[in-house]
Amino acid sequence: MDAIQYIYPAAVNSIFNFNINIKYPRILVVNILPYKRTKYITLRPILNSKAFINGNYYIIENIFLD
Repeated sequence: MDAIQYIYPAAVNSIFNFNINIKYPRILVVNILPYKRTKYITLRPILNSKAFINGNYYIIENIFLD
């Protein structure tokens, strides 16, 4: 838009000065986050045996129902 305004200043100014509600478009400012290391945790394999699932249910029942 700045290039068009540079080449045709009268036309661009007449568009934006004609209507006060229209604001001249500007490029948005991007806030760049500071660099820092991200902590990560390696997950264990998912145990999906029936005994493991039943054990989890037993623990959850003891916590929430007792």
